[in-house]
Amino acid sequence: MDPAQYPTTADAESANTLGTTASPLLAGFSITLIGLVAGNTSPTAAIKWPDLTLAVLCGATIFFVLSVQFTVVARKFNLTKEEHIARTPDLKSDIREKAYGVVMSDLCLWIERARLLFNLGLGLLFLGLAGVMLPPNPSCLRYAAIGLLILAFFGEMAWFYMDYRKSEEFQKSLTNKK
Repeated sequence: MDPAQYPTTADAESANTLGTTASPLLAGFSITLIGLVAGNTSPTAAIKWPDLTLAVLCGATIFFVLSVQFTVVARKFNLTKEEHIARTPDLKSDIREKAYGVVMSDLCLWIERARLLFNLGLGLLFLGLAGVMLPPNPSCLRYAAIGLLILAFFGEMAWFYMDYRKSEEFQKSLTNKK
């Protein structure tokens, strides 16, 4: 990995916040919704597709929990250059530089995986919320609210794609390679 492409402290902090605050919070919210949908036995407050809604919410929860786990793994590789040098005093400088590149590549890989799962989990959460709001005979206003959640799902997927493309462009710009 080119040293210019090593993750910044901002990348690591962003991933840390994602995995220690956002993902656990949204996983807890998803689990709460699962409990509400699974425990709903009232025919007047029925959900049109409870099984599908439960499957989508379970998927969101799993993605959020995996995002936390991937963030924990990423933190193992979050070493400064100075920390790496202190931990590898017996390595020659060229070998140490290659080893540090491997560590930074692993950090990037796990951060990207955590972000991917977070974005997918958020998208599924939006769909799960739409499922929770869909009773057998919804009103026009209910359809509008559900439409907003579906729009949020597609917005999240577009955001993820654009962020991925911008990240690739940024990494290329750091190496001056076209």
